[in-house]
Amino acid sequence: MQVVEVGEAEGQVRIRFSVSDTGIGIPEDKLALIFEPFRQADELITRDYGGTGLGLSISRKLVDLMGGELKVQSQPGCGSLFCFELCFPVQSAPPEELSLEPALEALPSLDGLKVLLVEDNPINQLIIQQLLEREGCYVQIAKNGREGVDAVTMFPFDVVLMDIQMPILDGLSATAAIRQIPEVRGIPIIALTAHSMKGDRERCFEFGMNGFISKPVVKRAMVEEIFQCLHAKQSN
Repeated sequence: MQVVEVGEAEGQVRIRFSVSDTGIGIPEDKLALIFEPFRQADELITRDYGGTGLGLSISRKLVDLMGGELKVQSQPGCGSLFCFELCFPVQSAPPEELSLEPALEALPSLDGLKVLLVEDNPINQLIIQQLLEREGCYVQIAKNGREGVDAVTMFPFDVVLMDIQMPILDGLSATAAIRQIPEVRGIPIIALTAHSMKGDRERCFEFGMNGFISKPVVKRAMVEEIFQCLHAKQSN
C-alpha cells in the first residue's frame, strides 16, 4: 500500500492511495464487472478463494462519497493495482501540542441508575447490559416494544434505551404509547439504532424520544448521551 502527495493548490492537497498485489490478475474484458455487487471476475475465484463479491462495490461507493474515483489496472498472472485520489484541506499553522487529558477524562457517573433496555437482539442485549452494569447500573431487559411499555408502568426506571426495529411493537410506536401514559410520560427515552442519518434522528425526536445512540454501541457515547438526557430532564 502507498500513500503519496500528488499536488497542492488553493489550500487543498491531493493524495493518491494505491494498493497492489501479485495475485492472479484480472482480464481486461472483466475489469468493469468486478465493481458490480456480488460479481467477481471468474466463478472459479469464488469457488477457490471465497468471498461474496461485495468488497470492491462497497469500496467504490465509499470513494465516490468522498469525491474520488476508484480505478484499477491489472494483468492476468501478474497482479492488480487499485488506486484513488482525494483532496484534503491544508492546515495553515502547525498543530498545537496534543494532550491526552481529554481522552482520559472520567465518564459521568451512572452508579445506581435504573435502566430499561428494550432490545430484541440477544447479542446486543448482552453487550449493552454488561457495559451498563460495569457502570453500576441496574438493567432490566424487554424483548420488544410491547414488553417495554408494560415494564415501564411496573417499575420506576430512570431511563429507557429503546431499539427502533423490533417485532410485535417497534420502538417508535412503543415510545408514542409511553408518552400517552400520564405516570411515565416524562421518562427519558433514548433511541438505539444502526440508522444514524439526520432524517432518522429527526423521526425519533418527532415520536417523543429524547436522545439517540448509534449501533454498534460505544460505551463512552452511550454513557454521555444517557447523562445528558438525565441532566436535561432535571433542568426542565
